[in-house]
Amino acid sequence: VTNAAPQNIAPQALAVASSTYCSGAGTVHCYSPGRANDGSNSTALGGFTSWSNNAGTMPQWLELQWGQLVSISRVDMYTTSGYELRDYDIEYWNGTGWVKAALIRNNTAVSRSTAIAPVQTFRLRILTLFGSAVQPGYARINEIEVY
Repeated sequence: VTNAAPQNIAPQALAVASSTYCSGAGTVHCYSPGRANDGSNSTALGGFTSWSNNAGTMPQWLELQWGQLVSISRVDMYTTSGYELRDYDIEYWNGTGWVKAALIRNNTAVSRSTAIAPVQTFRLRILTLFGSAVQPGYARINEIEVY
């Protein structure tokens, strides 16, 4: 018997964020939270491939919400090439509060896979603490994959 490859459950979640950066005249263009779990792990620069916060202040967060209990043991993050997210926490909701599952510091990788102790939850969030050296007040998350 062979085990099936793990399935990314992030696209099944609703993505919400503390704030969203919008730009452009006329038709407003936003770096919406839904771009972070749309199934595309492109690391290209721009709002059509990523979420980014508004205001340029930290901390900010991007949260995934599922309609049922899910099991999580790994989170893969894809940030924007050239704007790699330096410091962030991976947190899950335990029913009454946020619990830190992993603390990522001094990251320079455009994509990073993080194994966490297996948990069951309805909600997972990335708490961003420091963006890139180029834009420390802005988090750019291109994709979150959750297994």
